[in-house]
Amino acid sequence: MAYFSYRGFARELIKQFKYNDVSTLAPYFGQKMAALIEPNWRDFALVPIPSHQSKKRIRGYNQAALLAREISSLSRL
Repeated sequence: MAYFSYRGFARELIKQFKYNDVSTLAPYFGQKMAALIEPNWRDFALVPIPSHQSKKRIRGYNQAALLAREISSLSRL
């Protein structure tokens, strides 16, 4: 699922979120992505892809898990 095209300002925001410890962008991205959830997806599960331990150690968080948590809370998946 992609709300943004990976270029321009969106690309810079995504890079900030992933690589520059700006985990505060998770609610913003989660809200945008949750808006794409179709009503007939209610029987589906949202599963984040785990980050490699070295990436998690560097970043201090798993961005996929943060996004999944935000999307889940907004969409009830």
